[in-house]
Amino acid sequence: MRDNYVLEITQESAHSQGINNYEHTLDLLNLDTVSWNEYFNNIIMERFVNRKLVNIVFFLFFLSISCVWAADWASVVKKTGNAIAKIVVKDGNGAVVSQGSGFVIKTTSGQQRFVTNAHVVIEAEHSDDFSITAEFNYPFKTDEVFRLEIDVIDRNQDLCLLSIDSDAPGVLQLADGKKSSLMEEILVIGYPLGKSFKTTPGYLQAFQEVDGMGKMLDLSASAAPGSSGGPVLNSAGQVIGIVNSIIPGYNFNLAIPVENLSALMKKDDDQVKVDIRTEPSEAWVFIDGKYKGKSPITLSLFNRSHKLLIEKADFDKFEDKIGPWKNDYESISIELEEEVNYDPVIEIITVPEGAEISVNNNSLGPSPVSIQLPAGSIMRIRVSKWGYTEILEFYDVTEDSRQTVDIELKRSIFGF
Repeated sequence: MRDNYVLEITQESAHSQGINNYEHTLDLLNLDTVSWNEYFNNIIMERFVNRKLVNIVFFLFFLSISCVWAADWASVVKKTGNAIAKIVVKDGNGAVVSQGSGFVIKTTSGQQRFVTNAHVVIEAEHSDDFSITAEFNYPFKTDEVFRLEIDVIDRNQDLCLLSIDSDAPGVLQLADGKKSSLMEEILVIGYPLGKSFKTTPGYLQAFQEVDGMGKMLDLSASAAPGSSGGPVLNSAGQVIGIVNSIIPGYNFNLAIPVENLSALMKKDDDQVKVDIRTEPSEAWVFIDGKYKGKSPITLSLFNRSHKLLIEKADFDKFEDKIGPWKNDYESISIELEEEVNYDPVIEIITVPEGAEISVNNNSLGPSPVSIQLPAGSIMRIRVSKWGYTEILEFYDVTEDSRQTVDIELKRSIFGF
């Protein structure tokens, strides 16, 4: 009776625990009640432990996948932020005419270059009155300002490479050769509206064909005016694009693929032979402030913009921007103009004549004498003559083309 009762309760418990092959336990009727219960409890515990292990394995699996998929943007920003700057263009009066973002790369020749959109710096392309500067505000704002000069500009692709006057604090790597894919996680960094350093995560949501630009990246991460020229980074912190434009009112945030930048960099690294001749010859030739030799001279120059300076005694300086070029060889001929001094002429007359004159510690000889000095100069005139008291006078040069300084000497009571 007791055995039947135990069997009935135990069978009901087994079904409630999901043990459907209960029949294999019928031989337990030969065991006493205590032994049978111990055996049954072991089966229940084994099933419970196995289920727990399966749940833990699945939990760890999905946790590991989520860790692989989630980009560590904090580490990416820490690694790349000091290579991204705000670009400011000012006119001759110091007024801001354009602002954008930019970043530093290194060319195959090992030179640092700034990258931004052509439309950000286009105002300064043909004017020496405009200045282009870069300000780094990550990880903290600094007072250091880097001066930039346009090297290569491509209006069609809206890209520009600029030289920098000193090494920047950081450099970005390009993801050239690595194909971007839809739904790839990306990070946009820049200085929207000319404000603070800003990071915006998102993903690559489409490839758009744009007239005149070709294939462009369509980003879910929003951009704003001032973001132009900033980098689009992948999860490894590599540049896959350059922020270019937005379509207001729509979720279209377009970026130029990094392949277009690589093509412009190749053009920047190409060299051109440039033959420079002057009339008269034997003039000093300077490229980007560095002396290269006397004309005529043939130089190998990178195919980008350069500053040319020609100097020769008794001739006016010649300054111009040269490059980039379409051909592998270029010839430049320059006719120098004789120097003409348009500074005011100041004539110094003394009474009596024949007094020794020196101006700013330079002896000019006996009066009357004349000298040319720029308007605004201050003349320190010393006049001496035997038998007369030495005189020291100061004279401010005006803008009049001809000026006269009259000095009357007084007899010395000592006779010298």
